[in-house]
Amino acid sequence: MKKGNNLAVILLNYKDADTVINYAKVIEKYSYIDKIIVVDNQSPDDSFKRLKKLSSNKVDVVRASQNKGYAAGNNFGIKYLIKKYGNFNYIAISNSDVEVSEPTFKKCVNFLSENDDVAICAPRMYDINKEPTYYSAWKFRTLFMDSVFISSALSSMIYKNELHKYNHDYIDNHKFIYVDCVMGSFFIIKGDIFKKVNYFDENTFLYEEEDILGKKIQALGYKTVMLNTCHYVHYVSITINKSLNTKAKNKILYKSMRYYHLNYDEKCNKRYNQWKIVFFDLVRLFKPIDRFCFYFLKGFHLLFNWTTYIWKLLILLIHIPLYPFIYIYKKVRKNKRLLYLSKLPYDFSRDSLIKKYINKNNYKIKNVYFYKYKDLLEDANNYVTKNKITNYKAKHYDFTFRPRWYILFINSFWIYDEIIIDSSENNYYFFMLIHRMRKTKISFEKIL
Repeated sequence: MKKGNNLAVILLNYKDADTVINYAKVIEKYSYIDKIIVVDNQSPDDSFKRLKKLSSNKVDVVRASQNKGYAAGNNFGIKYLIKKYGNFNYIAISNSDVEVSEPTFKKCVNFLSENDDVAICAPRMYDINKEPTYYSAWKFRTLFMDSVFISSALSSMIYKNELHKYNHDYIDNHKFIYVDCVMGSFFIIKGDIFKKVNYFDENTFLYEEEDILGKKIQALGYKTVMLNTCHYVHYVSITINKSLNTKAKNKILYKSMRYYHLNYDEKCNKRYNQWKIVFFDLVRLFKPIDRFCFYFLKGFHLLFNWTTYIWKLLILLIHIPLYPFIYIYKKVRKNKRLLYLSKLPYDFSRDSLIKKYINKNNYKIKNVYFYKYKDLLEDANNYVTKNKITNYKAKHYDFTFRPRWYILFINSFWIYDEIIIDSSENNYYFFMLIHRMRKTKISFEKIL
């Protein structure tokens, strides 16, 4: 390793010379960076001519022989760097539509130097409003996830952005987190490990590079980390939006997704599992009528909302004559009943006072919690067994996407003495109205 070959930055340009020039001039002043390689990816305009003016002892400007995409363009710059200057300890892959401070470069490199098992380190990404985002890192994409992502109709039924994201608490409450992938707009990787995985896979023109690199890194037993102690600002796909229209981007996206799943997704890349890609292909095949399906489902949802109002009226009419019988039944029955509406299962209630309160009043408890938050409890069963949580009887009703009909219709007919709600999100007006008519005590968890 030559002296001074510690950190190099690779910048890729395609028809966006202004953004690259502005960014390169900023980071060229950082003494912590030893070399900057600017690669023009065969821009058809005068970008290369303008970029050549950046050339200096610290900045090299080169031109790829042809435009093979993001992966090939970056690889061209890396191989040029190593051939001319030798190996570098750390290589930063960076978009030009970002703002990265010199301390951020230092913190990422220091973390990598102190952790032998970590190959990639990236700072937290901030948006154009200088607010932290949750797209800095994500879990490996699945075939189902990508099929939902490309379909408006499927996305209307399943919230696509939640499928691959890490839990917000996991991201926010740690100085650093281990992740599967980090955003390709900026990250730093150890040079020797990058070489071991043969750099980026050049079979994708654009998209899915982060997932592919993450898979290759993981296969060698190394980890990827996102730091919360530093950040960078990303102005989100300025270059891509300037050079590609929506139709072209979608075509490239589908091709990259398919390649990734067939070659790197363990659930699809084995010969006996490759039939699963047919589902993805069918979603693509029906893309021309996808918008029609989306509007059809949207119209059906609006119709269902009107149906809900009718059901509410019927439930109300049924409850009014039953009120005297409900009142008497609550007075004579032996055991009181309590409904606990929560984000987490009863055994994992954030407030142990809730449990003491329930135990003291000798309640029979029915717990309704929301499956959406189950990723907070990755080892729930082991936790319950280890801590011997058996002293409270509770029925756990586990369901997905907060079905209002369940709370509205099913629980409206149950007779409770008290309802405890752990947050205002779970306070459904009509449901509470029914129970207030029955003189049911309703409390918020924080008040208890």
